[in-house]
Amino acid sequence: MIYVRSLGKRFGPSLLLMAGALGLLIAATLPAQTQTLTTLYSFGSQSPDGAYPWGGLVLAGGKLYGTTAGGGMGWGYGVAFEVNIKKKTETLLYEFVNCQECGPVLGYPGGGLVRDSKGNFYGSTGDNSSGYLYEITASGTVELLYTFTGSPDGINPEGSLIDAKGNLYGTTVGGGYSPQGGCPGPDQCGTVFEWSPTSGEKVLYSFNFNGATNTDGMWPVAGLVRDSKGNLYGTTYHGGSDNCGYGCGTVFEVMPKGTEKVLWAFQGGNDGAYPIAGLIRDKAGNLYGTTSGGDWGDGGTVFELTTGGMENVLYDFCAVQNCADGFSPQGGLVMDAAGNLYGTTYYGGAYGGGQSGGTIFKLTPQGVYTVLYTFCSQPNCTDGSDPRGSLVRDAKGNLYGVTASGGAYGFGTVFKLTP
Repeated sequence: MIYVRSLGKRFGPSLLLMAGALGLLIAATLPAQTQTLTTLYSFGSQSPDGAYPWGGLVLAGGKLYGTTAGGGMGWGYGVAFEVNIKKKTETLLYEFVNCQECGPVLGYPGGGLVRDSKGNFYGSTGDNSSGYLYEITASGTVELLYTFTGSPDGINPEGSLIDAKGNLYGTTVGGGYSPQGGCPGPDQCGTVFEWSPTSGEKVLYSFNFNGATNTDGMWPVAGLVRDSKGNLYGTTYHGGSDNCGYGCGTVFEVMPKGTEKVLWAFQGGNDGAYPIAGLIRDKAGNLYGTTSGGDWGDGGTVFELTTGGMENVLYDFCAVQNCADGFSPQGGLVMDAAGNLYGTTYYGGAYGGGQSGGTIFKLTPQGVYTVLYTFCSQPNCTDGSDPRGSLVRDAKGNLYGVTASGGAYGFGTVFKLTP
């Protein structure tokens, strides 16, 4: 199914005039699934295999690596897993626990894993009262790297980490230090941090939103992207303009010495609101991301933020949850060599009537939006439902991702979409 709704300033006046002449093109019939989706693994077939994968995947050597936010033998605090693409089998890397005596790392991993050149994996776990950084070595041992305390170092790291020359960079949703007291609760705006094997954790920036006096961000849920100069870019779910109560969210930059700059404060209208996912960056330095709400109601957007500070809405999602084009993108984007963007929506899709469980989509540089696949949300559907984590793409153009629920047993899936 193909839609043309918002071409944005990215594509020039001739295309905008064409869009105006054609109006809004929305197909009225349900499409056949033109792409081949393969369920590589359905969680829940055995008690310790995990449940509810939320974060993105790592692709290496014909295998996919990730985490689940729940499941695991006797604990229910999540697992780190490996899925063999060819064999369609799962192997547990680690089962998160709920007591210090039971294992080195406590549970609830919200983000995915990051892998270094030696085959070691790094990740984070936590909730509103805890936070941990951990390493799973290539030999299978697990080591606790850091325990967050809340203030001033942060609490609840939900986003995936990035690895740069052995140093880890990430965000915490809460904690930090807020001298202006604008955050809801003491010191709860969140942080951007660096962890070094030699010097431990360092807070690079503490967010300090106060709607009455500034447009700073608050509650960075996603991970970061880093440029060659060491500048870090990310999103916050709240903060920025005060249009949405606690703010509609921001896109920010944190420089190596800790200086922060709000690159865009969402207004909650045509520009979108509430970004849950992180950003990607093209060779020219332009940033691309999604908002989970805003614009045509609460349907969300795909946006570009240029190096000149201009935000272009590349696509506006329908504001009704059963719209065929999808609703509320909560994962990040992936870009191919031709500049096409791929992503997912958490809700919506072609089936309508509340029977759709989200979509996989493609958006071309010319603004053509195509639904590549619609997930089914009914109990007898085995393809999965509610994709949230960002996609990963291989050299052949295959897309891999996870659904947070659905599948053969109802606890989520790992999937492959073949063009």
